[in-house]
Amino acid sequence: MPYTPPQIDTDPDAVIVEVLDAMADRMPGWVADESAPEVVLAEEIGRELAATNQLAVDSVTAAFAAFGETVFGVPAIPAASATIPVTVTVTAAGDTLPAGFTVLGVGADGRDVAFNLPAAVTASSTSVTVTLVAATPGTAGNGVPAGPLTIATATATALSATATAESTGGVDEEPILTYLDRLVAYTSSLRPGGVRAADVAALARTVPGVDRALALDLYDPATPATPAERTVTVVPITATNTPVAAGISDQVLALLGQYREVNFRFFAAAPTYTNLTIAYTAVAETGASPTAVQAAIAAAVTKWLLAWGTTPGDPDAWVNTPTVRFLDLARVVGSADGVAYIASLTLNGGTSDVTLSGAAPLPAPIGAGSGVSGTVS
Repeated sequence: MPYTPPQIDTDPDAVIVEVLDAMADRMPGWVADESAPEVVLAEEIGRELAATNQLAVDSVTAAFAAFGETVFGVPAIPAASATIPVTVTVTAAGDTLPAGFTVLGVGADGRDVAFNLPAAVTASSTSVTVTLVAATPGTAGNGVPAGPLTIATATATALSATATAESTGGVDEEPILTYLDRLVAYTSSLRPGGVRAADVAALARTVPGVDRALALDLYDPATPATPAERTVTVVPITATNTPVAAGISDQVLALLGQYREVNFRFFAAAPTYTNLTIAYTAVAETGASPTAVQAAIAAAVTKWLLAWGTTPGDPDAWVNTPTVRFLDLARVVGSADGVAYIASLTLNGGTSDVTLSGAAPLPAPIGAGSGVSGTVS
C-alpha cells in the first residue's frame, strides 16, 4: 500500500486557471484579458497559492516521516559510501600513508570517483593493503573495477595504487516517498488481534533490503504438503526478484517475532524459479529500426517478468501468480515500441501456458535463467 500525499494542487498554471475560472463565474460577462490589472493580480495570487500549497504538502510529508522515525522507530535508509580494497606500493617498510590519502578510479558511468583512507596506516613492507572509502556517499561509488588507480594525494612515499576488487557497498539516500511507502506498510500491520498473512508480508517489506514479500499462510517448509496451524512462511525478495541475503532474512524473522501471537511460528524461505525460453519473429512499424525494436521487446519482457505478481495499485505487492499465460506474453511483445505485428511466438517451445513450480513461484529473470530471442524485419 503506497503512501498517498495530500491531494492539493501545486501546479501554478492549474491554480491560476482555477482563480480565473472562479472570477468568471462570479462576474457574468467578464472575460480574462492578459493586460488587465485584475488578471495580472490573479496570476500572481495563483503562483503564491501554488507555492503555499507545495509548502503544505512538504510539511505534511516531513511530519509523517518524523513521526515514523521517532514514534515507530522505523528510520529512513541513509546514504552509505562504497568501499574498495587497494594495495599501495610504498618506497620502504615503515612508510606511513596519511589519513585522507586519496586515489581516483573510474566509475561505471565514466566519471572519476575519489576514495579516501579513513585513518593513517604504516606499511610493514613495501606494499600495504587498505580499504578506502568513497568521498561521496551513494551508488555512484560502486563499480570501480579492479586495476590501477590514480594517486591524487601529493606524497613521496606512495608509488602506485591498485584496486584488488571492484568497489561495492554504496547506497543512495532513500527518497522520502519510498520511505513513506515502507512506513505505511509497517503501520498497516500494527493492528490488534491475530496476525494475517498480509500483515506478515507488510511487516517484512519494512526491513531495509526487502523490496517485495510473499506470505504463505499455514505453510511449513519442512512439511509443505501438510497445512500447519498458526504458521506463516515469508518469502522476501530484492528489487531484481532475487532472494535477500541471509542476514536480511534473519532481520525479517526477528521483526516478525516481536509482533507474533503466542504459539505463532514464522519461517523464511526463498522463491522457486522456473526458466522461460521466449522466441519470436516480428515485423517493425514503417520507419522503425529493427535493432531498436528488438531491444524494446527485450526490455518489455524483462520489465514484465520483474513485475511478476504486482498489482496496478501497488507496484511493491506480490500476489502469488503461478501461471505464465501465453496470451499475456503475446500482449507484452506485441505492445513493445515499434512492433507492427508478431509473426511467430513460442513460450518454452510451444504456445501453451506455463505453470511455475514451487510454493512461492517466480519466473527466472531474463539473463538469470530465462531468455528472450528473436528477429525483427
